[in-house]
Amino acid sequence: MNATAPWWAAPAFALAGVLLSQMWNLLAARARRRAERATRLDPEKIHYYREFVHACWRLLDLVVWPPSRTEPPAPTSPLTDDIHQLHMDITFSAPTRVTVTAEEVTTAAVALATTIDHIRDTMSRPTGGTLTSPTAEQYATARHHLTETLDIFIRAARRDIGITATHLPVTDRI
Repeated sequence: MNATAPWWAAPAFALAGVLLSQMWNLLAARARRRAERATRLDPEKIHYYREFVHACWRLLDLVVWPPSRTEPPAPTSPLTDDIHQLHMDITFSAPTRVTVTAEEVTTAAVALATTIDHIRDTMSRPTGGTLTSPTAEQYATARHHLTETLDIFIRAARRDIGITATHLPVTDRI
């Protein structure tokens, strides 16, 4: 018995080979574009994440009343403006889980700045720079809320850029 392939087998296998190689090339190009995009965006995202955290730290380091009675208190608005600007930059370059936490941090930062401004507007500068009990409690609560949300943001940002090493929470350092 003489076994031969059907007349359509050779063209069908050739067509299947062409289709498979084209599909393979498309998938490889897609993976390459994703890798290039991730490589291109990571330094930008890292910059935004780092600057956002630094801006929040500057707000956390801001004292309600400077130690010198002649020195005027530093305004909060430039710091919150920086935080808002960096939040917008993050919104355009980061995934949803990071932008949601950045929004929470921004809200907490504005709340802390509002608390500082409220204390400055409603209270005269205390002797020695210490705050009274209710205002000190408001201030401490606002600072704590900002540090907690900042910890959540840092974890989300680190996860986004692929850092798997352990992170010492900000709340442990304050």
